Amino acid sequence: MEYERLVRLFFLAAFVAVSYELYLILKPFLAPIAWALILGFIFHPLAEWVQLVIRYRSLAALLIVLLVAFLVIGPSFWLATLLVREAQTLYAQATGLIGHPGASTLLDHFFAWGPTASVDSFLARHGLDLKQELSSLAVQGARRISSWVVHNLSSVARNVASLTLDFAIMLTTFFFVLRDGSQYYRTLFEITPLYEQDKRAVFDALTRTLAAVVRGVMLTALLQGALLGIAFYYLDVPFWASFSLAAAACGLLPVGGTALVWVPLTIYLFYASGVWHAAALAIWSVAFVIPVEHVAKPVFIGYESGLTVLALFFGILGGLKEFGVLGLFVGPVVISIFVALVEAYRRSYGQPRKQAPAPV
Repeated sequence: MEYERLVRLFFLAAFVAVSYELYLILKPFLAPIAWALILGFIFHPLAEWVQLVIRYRSLAALLIVLLVAFLVIGPSFWLATLLVREAQTLYAQATGLIGHPGASTLLDHFFAWGPTASVDSFLARHGLDLKQELSSLAVQGARRISSWVVHNLSSVARNVASLTLDFAIMLTTFFFVLRDGSQYYRTLFEITPLYEQDKRAVFDALTRTLAAVVRGVMLTALLQGALLGIAFYYLDVPFWASFSLAAAACGLLPVGGTALVWVPLTIYLFYASGVWHAAALAIWSVAFVIPVEHVAKPVFIGYESGLTVLALFFGILGGLKEFGVLGLFVGPVVISIFVALVEAYRRSYGQPRKQAPAPV
């Protein structure tokens, strides 16, 4: 009995030590591996269908990998070039917009509003020009945003070799995930040290949450950003590509969504370009962008994640703050698995044990 306990302790210590060393080995590549796993989850249904058609699992996985590489590389370079061009002119155009008649009219209406006029009068008595300060703040903000975008995209350009390596690792991992993902999933399920019912609950929570975030939140946000990008482009909205990305990013939020971008731009177009441009953006958003939230999202999700809006909100925001873009997936998944583990503990260990009836 003592020898068996010693063997278990040795095995546990060796397993923890080797797992930590494995983590150190894989640590530089965790980001591309994580993206490969996410892509594998997204394209697994397509891989199953292609495999049924061509009968060869490796060839089906290779075709999908090549398709994803083609769809990612071209648009990414085009969008990065466009963002650099917009960022380089942001400061100059923002300075010009401050003196634009539409912007001036908008400021005049804002300062004619009762509460704003009272605050402006109070500050003016103390030697502070609120209108001038707001204009100066807008110019400084444009300068900082322009410098940040140019600096970060220039850093990306300087690290082409590193990015190329990460992209190659992601595609290679993506290929094997598509080809052998089902086997990996079954192996991980079998070696997880939980009761069968608890394992099923945890893995189901993982699958549901990934489906909700990837197919529901992410694809919906991308679709909304693309739809608004089309409207911004044809309505001559300045920096339309940057605002499209901002709209897609806001679409990830459970509260507010893309309205945080297109509503202010509708107001801006009303004063800068006229009522017809503003009406066109508002009608387009109401007719095509808002229905995506209520029609396309349930189709993309397929089934609910089981998380409340508040849990999803903190999962997304906290994950983004802690892990960057990957946190969009990591945050909700961690919360969902935590909830599943709490339920498993309550079901398996938290219930009071039934005592045998006392003898008569």
